[in-house]
Amino acid sequence: MEKYIDYFKLIHDYLNKLEFPLKSKNRIYLPLLSSSIDHCISMNFLNQQFMTASMYALIRPALENYLRAMWVKHHCGEIPMDTDLSKMHFPKRVEVLIREVDEAVPEFNERNFLQTTLGELVPNMHDFTHGGIQSIARQYPD
Repeated sequence: MEKYIDYFKLIHDYLNKLEFPLKSKNRIYLPLLSSSIDHCISMNFLNQQFMTASMYALIRPALENYLRAMWVKHHCGEIPMDTDLSKMHFPKRVEVLIREVDEAVPEFNERNFLQTTLGELVPNMHDFTHGGIQSIARQYPD
């Protein structure tokens, strides 16, 4: 467990040293991306402690924060600094975010990377967050 803690401390130390100029979209997508990274680190810790249900509960927020960050970075046009962000709306459905990010990111677009990689997981996202793996396990006899 200590090697994981040391590894993630190293990631955090270096993440905290990165500096980004405050620009129109950075102020939106960088906190979302940072939150997604934190969730992923937490999932690793929870998995190592055999806290599977809690680990699965973080999959959806980690994925949604990542997708929202990439949606803002690659899909949105310029956002003036004085824009009231409380009125900003992301697509509500994860499937829509996946499709629009796939279309907007050239490296993903060629192969529909996110749709191919994550598409089959999306129907279980609600169960991951609200019912855990036990709910999914009850649906499949094997």
